[in-house]
Amino acid sequence: DAYMLGRLAVGTPRLSLPQHGEVLRRAVVQGVQVIDTAASYGAGSSEALIGQVLSELPDLAPSVKIISKFGYFAEDSGRAVPGSVHVSPGLRHALGPEFHREELRRSLERLGRDRLDVWLVDSPEEAIRSEVQRIFAGGDATPEALDSTRTRLLDTLHETFSVLEGAVAEGLIGSYGVHSPALVLAEEDPLHLRWRDLLAVSGEHLRHLQFPVNVLEPHGVSVAQEAALFGLQVGSTRPLTALLASPVQTWQRIADLAEDGSRPPEGYMQVCQEALDRFRFDLPTDRDPTPDEVELFQACRWIQTLIQDMNQQLVQFGSVAQFEQELKESILPMLNDKFEELDADSAALLQAFFEQFHAMVRYHCAVEMRKRVESEACPSGAHHLGENESLQHRALSWVLEQPGIATVVLGVTASAHVDQALEIMARQSASESTGGTRR
Repeated sequence: DAYMLGRLAVGTPRLSLPQHGEVLRRAVVQGVQVIDTAASYGAGSSEALIGQVLSELPDLAPSVKIISKFGYFAEDSGRAVPGSVHVSPGLRHALGPEFHREELRRSLERLGRDRLDVWLVDSPEEAIRSEVQRIFAGGDATPEALDSTRTRLLDTLHETFSVLEGAVAEGLIGSYGVHSPALVLAEEDPLHLRWRDLLAVSGEHLRHLQFPVNVLEPHGVSVAQEAALFGLQVGSTRPLTALLASPVQTWQRIADLAEDGSRPPEGYMQVCQEALDRFRFDLPTDRDPTPDEVELFQACRWIQTLIQDMNQQLVQFGSVAQFEQELKESILPMLNDKFEELDADSAALLQAFFEQFHAMVRYHCAVEMRKRVESEACPSGAHHLGENESLQHRALSWVLEQPGIATVVLGVTASAHVDQALEIMARQSASESTGGTRR
């Protein structure tokens, strides 16, 4: 089947720097035959890196299939794209035929290929997101208004798919499809994309769907099973990253912190105490303090209170991303406001404290994630990990076992991630060959 892809695809959203080339090179040399990327990853630098690495592996490159996507682009790119919409600070989205043609031309050029195996429309629901938000804000969220909005999106996609059919006829792409988390949203969600609706407005070469599936977000399994019955190739994304809604919506890795996740990082309490000692400043008792001394005293007390409060709140962070956001948007701005400038030793010590705190948050989140996956409350059922079995091994194995999922897209940032994934694949194949079957 010309549309079939391998069971494992290397995802490249965070592979864009020259030093990442070794990760891709190792994956291809080790036998990975599918690479997943997008025109927007690193503003095109991910595709350029893939093209460079494959050019250095001429014997292996022809066997590697590439999936890429279009839709998002940088707001500061200087491009005037008709019909594009603002998504978030610095990011826009478009679906128009001229935008598609230009994106495809650029992608092929960066990848060094004349033909792209799979070309996906990335998150088409972005075209109506702001309109849906306006409908709800205006109190006019009637079924008729929302259906009308969805119909306009499907009309736009019909035009886009027609252009993509032309690209297939020209030999520029092998097939096309849609990548979108909206495919697995609840039916009542106004941004939900029904895959049957996509089939209804597409041509014969729409062959691929991509959406997130993991042990904490398993709804996509049933969608994959249904779509597979109609000949669609389903790729699951985010097998080791969940979007959690409680207590606040945040991203969380489904993985142990290290080989031995039972031990917390060393050094936190020491650097915590060193920071408290460093920022201890006592006012003089034999005279009135100067205004500068009072200001310094208050700033040091503020840092000591901050460290103590952070220590007490450590276990309350639901994810590393939540802490990083708090650090960026709240803690560091307040710190800069309290101190115009820190001496080098104080700055280094404070940096060390934040790094150790970050490691402790990662450790706590990993421990809590393991508990979540092993509990009866896990959406995909309780997962009883074997002796010495890592959380990421169990989570990735579970996705690979699910019927209807043809390809698992695993984002990697290090060669070790590739090795671990291939080891899991090897065990999976061995299990199936000795009588095990994919459920």
